[in-house]
Amino acid sequence: MNQINTALISCIRAALTEESADCDVASCIGAAYTHGVTNLLYYAAAKMPKEKRPEAGLMSMLKQNTYTAIVRETMQCQLLKEIYRRFEDSKIRCVALKGVVLKELYPKPELRYMSDIDLLIDSTRASDVRKYFEELGCQVLNFDSGDTDHYLTADGLTIEVKKFLYEESFNPQTWDFLSKILSLAEPMEGYEFICRLPNEEHYVYLLCHMIKHLIDGGVGVRPVMDIWFCKNRMVMDHDKLAQLLSQLELTQFAATAEHLACVWFGDAEAEPLDLELGEYILGSGAFGTDQQRVVDRMLTKKYGKSKFSYIFARLFPPYKAMRKYYPVLQKIPVLLPVFWIWRMIFAAVYRRKKLTDEIAEVEQANSERLQKRAEFHRRCGINIIK
Repeated sequence: MNQINTALISCIRAALTEESADCDVASCIGAAYTHGVTNLLYYAAAKMPKEKRPEAGLMSMLKQNTYTAIVRETMQCQLLKEIYRRFEDSKIRCVALKGVVLKELYPKPELRYMSDIDLLIDSTRASDVRKYFEELGCQVLNFDSGDTDHYLTADGLTIEVKKFLYEESFNPQTWDFLSKILSLAEPMEGYEFICRLPNEEHYVYLLCHMIKHLIDGGVGVRPVMDIWFCKNRMVMDHDKLAQLLSQLELTQFAATAEHLACVWFGDAEAEPLDLELGEYILGSGAFGTDQQRVVDRMLTKKYGKSKFSYIFARLFPPYKAMRKYYPVLQKIPVLLPVFWIWRMIFAAVYRRKKLTDEIAEVEQANSERLQKRAEFHRRCGINIIK
């Protein structure tokens, strides 16, 4: 790892464990922001001897950032309680995913920053859910244009309401598992319709979600943090988990991800694959990079088998994708060609550099680069069969 990434992992480790960091905190602020973990830096810096801490102005900024994270976490908790109450009263089956569950494992809940609240619902109740959020004063960011609906509260909190989890699958086994995951959830204490996945199933879902991003541009450090706490603090039936991982062909990937987590936050010795996967993750940021995304999408044939089909699909996305960004198409689908033209004009005027960079990446994505990425996936234990 380079010096900045080494400092970032050292700070995260110090914030999450009893250890202290011995690094230049200021040097990794940019990297921390890219990975959505700036809220951890103050906790790492506060453990340092006074003479090694960042200067007072920077410490104040880091402290304020942490306080902001605490306030945000409190607001999310209050919102979630209200959502649970309304959903229970309306008999809407709902399962919280990812951060809502995982933050309970962290030393302090604000250490697990949640960019949004992730909920899985009974898809037949999506319209009822929309009505509730509109009554709450939320802005509907998108609805009925894919697997997930998005809502924004007046306070700036985002809720992702997932109706299906098909996008998280990467082989027939994970598709089958994720298609029935809502039925595996059990009611939480005091509720009938607000449910939680068994720990083993939730852990498997986290691995599927991590792979989803890993094979589509990259994934950040937070999923590795989650894996560390799941393996060390989440009570699981390890025989059941092993069976699930085997059935879904996730055994090797789980071992790979868990070992990297132990290298970063535990006492395991780094092996070549840890270094390779670690560099890839650290270079990806929280949401991956456009450069990596082009190679991944050509490899998985998301936009066809050739460079021409990739560019054609990017210029003329299908109706299902276009209606997500232009909701009027849901009512007037014949306008699709008009919005194709509008999209191209907008990209040429306002996103020219991004457009030319993507085309350049497509041109450079030769068979050798695709083969290297495929071999990297295999070494990690990912066997993609769409």
